[in-house]
Amino acid sequence: MKLNIRLFSIGNGSCFLGCLLLSVIATPLYGAEKLAPWDLYPKGLTFDVKRNGDRVGRHTVAFKKNGKTNFQVNSIMTVSVTLLSIPVYRYRYTSETAWQDGQMIRLMAEQDDDGDVSRVRAVRQGQTWTITGPKARVQTQKPLYPTDHWHFGVIKQTEVLDTLTGKITDVTITPGEVESIRAQGRSVNATPYRYTGDINTTVWYDHAGRWVKMAFEAGEGSDMEYYCIQCGLAAND
Repeated sequence: MKLNIRLFSIGNGSCFLGCLLLSVIATPLYGAEKLAPWDLYPKGLTFDVKRNGDRVGRHTVAFKKNGKTNFQVNSIMTVSVTLLSIPVYRYRYTSETAWQDGQMIRLMAEQDDDGDVSRVRAVRQGQTWTITGPKARVQTQKPLYPTDHWHFGVIKQTEVLDTLTGKITDVTITPGEVESIRAQGRSVNATPYRYTGDINTTVWYDHAGRWVKMAFEAGEGSDMEYYCIQCGLAAND
């Protein structure tokens, strides 16, 4: 049995992970209030990944300071699907990005889709980015940074770079009404931002611009959700 989670259909796009693991063509920003990521997320980010209410994986994001304005971001997402307690599908995604003075300067990403391994690499030389994926090689001089969705600046963007394929795609991101969601075991007010276009998903941010939830419809009648276990919320948030 092979559950190709990566290729779950979402609207007119594809993926389980294509909606999760993207890079964005953007102007450099630091969150909603221009805070460094370690200020927004002092303990990093941890989400449970659920499919139709059942936990199937975990997504973590860690930040490492390398000076006053330089830092590194490491993301890991793992999925394991079982049948009668026997693993029938495994997925693992890892990425590492280096940032300098508010702009990304390097990205390396790798996915292991049940044994099928592929990589995407983005390197900036001067003002030119070279992005190499499993089926494409792209160059651009636009500022580039990834969205493991921790960066609130993504909501203003109209182009994204799929880190699974290395291809740039179009997207529209529209805010909804503030609503109450569950995060870190309690109710939190957050704004949903809906992605439409080549991908379709919804990402929630709280008043400070912290990423606190994500959800999308997948193929085969699957509802995928990210539940925040640790997303930087303080006791008074």
